[in-house]
Amino acid sequence: MFDHDAALVGALLQTFVTSTNASLAEMSLAVADKHLTSVVALAHRIAGASRLSGASSFGDLAARVETAAKVDDLTTVQTTLDVLLTQWQQLRFAIAPLLPPPG
Repeated sequence: MFDHDAALVGALLQTFVTSTNASLAEMSLAVADKHLTSVVALAHRIAGASRLSGASSFGDLAARVETAAKVDDLTTVQTTLDVLLTQWQQLRFAIAPLLPPPG
């Protein structure tokens, strides 16, 4: 699809990292405020972006947060968000070598 264009892949992954960082921060605040409507939208956004970026397992976990938020299951939302945040750190570490250099 990208004809082994490392620069393009890096740029796309950087966009994914930047947007997911922002969405996870916003989701954490929404969970703390118990604003589950926002959690649904943010989790859906993260799930879609993850799957498009090739991180389907991470996307599946975000979808679990979305599903729990849709049925007002705050306990599952909170516990799954904790796992999601931990996996996000691991995913960021794994894709770091593919990102463009800072600056």
